[in-house]
Amino acid sequence: MQILSPMISTNDTVDNNLNITISNNYKGQIDLKRIDEEGYTTKNNEHGYGLSIVKDIVNNNKKIIVETKCNNDIFTQNLKVKM
Repeated sequence: MQILSPMISTNDTVDNNLNITISNNYKGQIDLKRIDEEGYTTKNNEHGYGLSIVKDIVNNNKKIIVETKCNNDIFTQNLKVKM
């Protein structure tokens, strides 16, 4: 899969939860300990705010489970929202 800009998709699961997937390309190495810090980016001209906003939403909602992975220069974060 080649992603040229950030992508967000959603789908329902068999257990009636909502899955939200956030995907984006990255350059170089990702520091997973810092990835959700405001302003952190692997791209020179990008802002680095999106994942810090996601972190704030997740921290304020106990019904969201997060799974983060990096593979072939594509970062993916899956959010499972318990309904």
